Amino acid sequence: MVARDTLSIVDWTIYIPSAVTGMVGLAGIGGALWQAKRAREAAAKDAKANREAASSALQASLTQTANNLVVSINSEDKRADVATKRRIYAACLAAFQQVIRAAVNYRTARTTQTEEERKPLIEKQEAAQDMMYQAMGELLLIAPHDIAQLADMLSRTLLAFMVATHIGPPFQDPSAKEAGQIQAALVRAMRIDLGEPVGRSGTGHA
Repeated sequence: MVARDTLSIVDWTIYIPSAVTGMVGLAGIGGALWQAKRAREAAAKDAKANREAASSALQASLTQTANNLVVSINSEDKRADVATKRRIYAACLAAFQQVIRAAVNYRTARTTQTEEERKPLIEKQEAAQDMMYQAMGELLLIAPHDIAQLADMLSRTLLAFMVATHIGPPFQDPSAKEAGQIQAALVRAMRIDLGEPVGRSGTGHA
């Protein structure tokens, strides 16, 4: 049996460097793991920010594209509306002119032709009247109130002028002058509605 006092004393100093080295190693590993975690978190945060920025930029781009499309469509619609009005206004004015021409031709024929010879001119008056009604129907659907009102006044005046071609003296009817005044006012109102320049005469001429 070894005597108790002969037992060797453990020299802990020889283990201290190893222990310290181990602790330093663990600390290094822990630090590296912590740094890696921070790096992952930062990368994830940056990625999220980039996605949000990209999403915001995409949304802004889509919104701008949609707005541009709306503006483009509105512009096209406006041009189409103006083109439609221009066509209908022109057709209506042409129809009014046909009524005037048919009435004047008949009045002139009353001084030189018999009633039988004037029958074709009566048919032309009726055709011109039908054309005017058709043009008026389209105009009343799209024209502003003032233009529709003037067109209605002119059509009534022209009808009175046309009826008067069959009675009384051929060229004694005040409605002819009245029709000319209403037509000038109508043309002026139409040009204003279409955005066309208007001169002192009511047309595009000064």
